[in-house]
Amino acid sequence: VSQTAKWNAQVLYNLMKQNYYFEPFIVVTKINDNSDSQEYSDILNFYKSCEDNVEIGYDEKTESSLDLLKFLPDIVFYQQPWYLFPNQNIDYVSNFALTCYIPYSIENVPCNSLEDFYSSLWKWFVSVEGYKKQIKDCLTRDYNNIIVTGHPKLDIYNSYNEKDYKHEYVIYAPHHSFEENSLRYATFEWNGRYILEWAKKHPEIKWIFKPHPRFKYALISNNIMSEQDVNEYYEEWAKIGKCYEFGNYFDLFKQSKCLITDCGSFLTEYFPTKQPVIHLRNSFAVEYSYLNKKIMETYYKVWNIEELEQTFDKILSKELDPMKKTREKMLNKIFHKKFDASSKIINYILKELNRSI
Repeated sequence: VSQTAKWNAQVLYNLMKQNYYFEPFIVVTKINDNSDSQEYSDILNFYKSCEDNVEIGYDEKTESSLDLLKFLPDIVFYQQPWYLFPNQNIDYVSNFALTCYIPYSIENVPCNSLEDFYSSLWKWFVSVEGYKKQIKDCLTRDYNNIIVTGHPKLDIYNSYNEKDYKHEYVIYAPHHSFEENSLRYATFEWNGRYILEWAKKHPEIKWIFKPHPRFKYALISNNIMSEQDVNEYYEEWAKIGKCYEFGNYFDLFKQSKCLITDCGSFLTEYFPTKQPVIHLRNSFAVEYSYLNKKIMETYYKVWNIEELEQTFDKILSKELDPMKKTREKMLNKIFHKKFDASSKIINYILKELNRSI
């Protein structure tokens, strides 16, 4: 793992600890890129707060990564496919370990530039059959390593009961994808300042600002804001609410009453809360995943300031939610059984390795 906000395997890790055949541990490294502003010590401390068995995978003194062979792993799960150091990347690690990937998001359409990573995986665990088909349609190679299990991120909702929470917060979660060769989900340029000003005028609402971990870097590198302007923007949110840039954010989801976002993965991750989503849209966005497209049918789509103003008035001020029953029907249709991706992944691995439970 290399970033805190992309931690996606807590339930899976917990189940592995309880299983006779597994001895899981977390190797904390850095991303091999200058876009991550997180201090390594902060990343390390976050994972130590999650688990006891945490290993150092990056030397701060020499600013270099540690060879993963040092840990003698049998199976390696990658948090993300990019910005990997040579002595930790999949080409190298596949020589001595079985490599797996659970997309940290649920799920963006994969891009062709990562096909060397995807094709080198031992197993690639995905959420639904529709997404597996979408992968095969949009990538150029033939993949036999894709396994449908559901996503372990959602397993955390097995203990969730909507009635147990007050649903106090409104979360604003902006995406970073401004570049032409990116997902193009980001809409901050036409709504970011407006949302902040609207929030200032409504102190009766409890706000949480939850930007993508790359968001600050993207604003500066795309000349949307100066570094000073970005810092001031974050400070303005901190004055009126909470700023949260880490992982383990599902408790925030469970305590919220609405999500405002242009992210992709959050559209599915937030869905089991049954609360409304104001989906900020970009007409240049790439195709959404199969699962997201189904869920998006139950959200409030907003394309411009006028629509945003009307939707805020209806959903946030008047607390109306005419799509709620539609959303609940879709939730039951897509996730009609218990969330059990983590146990499916464990059982699949054990079966593949010819072991019995």
